[in-house]
Amino acid sequence: MRGMQRVRVKLARTTLALAPAAALLVGASVGQARPTQGHGSLVQNARLSQCSIVVSGAPWHARAAGGRISGTTYRLVARGMSCSSVRDRVIAFTHQPGTARIKGPAGFTCRSLSTSASGDNLLYSGVCMHPPHNQPFFEWGPKIPGH
Repeated sequence: MRGMQRVRVKLARTTLALAPAAALLVGASVGQARPTQGHGSLVQNARLSQCSIVVSGAPWHARAAGGRISGTTYRLVARGMSCSSVRDRVIAFTHQPGTARIKGPAGFTCRSLSTSASGDNLLYSGVCMHPPHNQPFFEWGPKIPGH
């Protein structure tokens, strides 16, 4: 039983650490597709620029080896749009329940990457992508202390 708990803790920790990078990999695997016209001010330019900023949001808590980790900061990454254009939206997302329907900007499909294994019930991690090529996109997740 103790070995199973370790596996769950490792899985939760890995999910927390990798969630922000997951959408980058999904977006990069699609290729260098250019966003279509009509995204308004959300699209910074057609060269698919990338940005990363740290924002403060709702407190998050997660189980980890040796106890729990927590914080109030999140890493926001965007590609093909500016981070500042979705900053306030991401902060609002962090205050929603993890099972809540995520309503992103017009034309975007948003998904929660939060898991119940984290021990938190808030929408601490997610991604919003613009179909059909999933670009531009933005994602957010907890900023793990020391990373």
